[in-house]
Amino acid sequence: MKGCIVYPFLYHADFSRGYSWTIELARKLSMPVFLFTVISHEYAATEKEACYYAFMKAHSTYIEPFVATHTSTPEVRTEQICMESDTLAPRFEFSTRLIQLVRQKRDAIVVLQPNLFSESDQQQIIQASNSTIVLPGGIEQNRDEKFTINEEQTFYETFRLSHHFKMSDYFLKSLGSDKESFNYLTSVFGRRC
Repeated sequence: MKGCIVYPFLYHADFSRGYSWTIELARKLSMPVFLFTVISHEYAATEKEACYYAFMKAHSTYIEPFVATHTSTPEVRTEQICMESDTLAPRFEFSTRLIQLVRQKRDAIVVLQPNLFSESDQQQIIQASNSTIVLPGGIEQNRDEKFTINEEQTFYETFRLSHHFKMSDYFLKSLGSDKESFNYLTSVFGRRC
């Protein structure tokens, strides 16, 4: 499938479960992931280091089930985009810069954690994007319940509980090329109709 996935995150907030879900989606769709954040220009070196550390921590959460079961880790291409902000509070530019990026990457699927954005910012991002998935609100709060790749149900249950906006037929066809995915999605969308 052509396109990419954009996953915005803040390095000082735990994003490992949302990251794991997004990487698994990218694996299923054979898409690269752009990990997006905004950091302060004044503290760029320190904050970039913190971003990479947070990214490595999230990635270790994702690969943990593969290591535990001695299966090979799937390869998913990722790229970190750390935009520098001229303000001391880059959080205020987070949504604006994300919208700019999404407009540049017209074929991107944006995966949002709702706790990072106000309702109005979410709506602006959804309008600017081609496709958006808003993860369930408590995905990062359920720390006791680890994301496990072995349990496909966890991935699909999160997908079912997510809000989907402007999902293309091509997206559904790509997920549907896997029989398990197709059967699960058919049951999910069948219940919604």
